[in-house]
Amino acid sequence: MNSRNEQASALLLTLLVLVVIGILGMTISLRSVQEGLLAQRYAYSEKAFWLAEAGVQKVYWELVQNNCLGLKDQKTRVLCHGCDRCGQGDKILTGTLDGGTYQVILNNDNTKLNSIGTYTPNRESAPFVRTIQVKLAVPVLFGYANFSRGRMSFSNNANGNAVNNGQAQPNNLLNSSGISPHPTPVIIDWQENN
Repeated sequence: MNSRNEQASALLLTLLVLVVIGILGMTISLRSVQEGLLAQRYAYSEKAFWLAEAGVQKVYWELVQNNCLGLKDQKTRVLCHGCDRCGQGDKILTGTLDGGTYQVILNNDNTKLNSIGTYTPNRESAPFVRTIQVKLAVPVLFGYANFSRGRMSFSNNANGNAVNNGQAQPNNLLNSSGISPHPTPVIIDWQENN
């Protein structure tokens, strides 16, 4: 009888160990699946973010390089004729890129934009949406400009546009004797015609 009790105890202990190992295995596999889904959701969210960032870059290019010609008036959806000639309201740009979309709204003062990136991985899933808000610095009129009525003196090198008697002389490199501890200053002497 004693050997039968020992066999039953061993069988019960073996079953208990198998159940514990089974529960641990299921927990680990469930955790692994959840981690995979979380990583996939993160990747989709990042894709939506980069779509929004692409919209920001596109609008910035339109603003700086293309005079807003690729933007539309948000209300009328009519193409702009320039950054300062685009209806009375905000400007909008929409685009499709790499299976997702972006929509960017630039305010009327060209100082703030909101970009929304949307990525939908498949038809059954909800879209992933990320929003970026950017405040654009107002450019300083004549930043790094020097004005003179007569004589100006520059040390080292200076690069810029010069105007002499109403005639533009763009991209002049005003070079002294090169960069040295004691360079010879360049003196620009212009006379006004009154």
